[in-house]
Amino acid sequence: MNIMKKSVLLLSVFFCLGSPLFAYHPALEKELYTIRDPSTGRKEFRKSMKRLGEYLAIEISKDLDTKPVGVTTVMGKEAIHNVVDEELVLVTILRAGLPFLDGFISIFPDAEVGYFSMKRDEKTLESTVYYVGLPSLEGKTVIVTDPMIATGGSMLHALLHLETL
Repeated sequence: MNIMKKSVLLLSVFFCLGSPLFAYHPALEKELYTIRDPSTGRKEFRKSMKRLGEYLAIEISKDLDTKPVGVTTVMGKEAIHNVVDEELVLVTILRAGLPFLDGFISIFPDAEVGYFSMKRDEKTLESTVYYVGLPSLEGKTVIVTDPMIATGGSMLHALLHLETL
């Protein structure tokens, strides 16, 4: 996997998570409020996580390689659009990452998907990987879609594991 590309994508995720764009976008503020509110039910939590995943996927897509593709419109005019020109693998960590992943899949429907399953030791807060299901990563761009709700330790562990492949 291209280390430079991976760094750019990670910067995109961290930039978006800490970005003032959230603070100034009322629709996203509502979603953040919803997932942080302890009284939020499962259905609303999942819906908000999916919406946040869609937004972040759109932001990340700005850092992906594109290619121009032409199409003839119903009016017979030629229109050129820049579409993503990378093979993507979306990797999530089972738990809260699933509805977040759904948002990314909405934006990148052709992406392959991989999973990590981890268990955290509540005393040490260290996570242990006990299942990895990944497609081939050769020549592909990997985007880890984890919302980092608690410490971020699971995401770090997944990234370290991916680094060894």
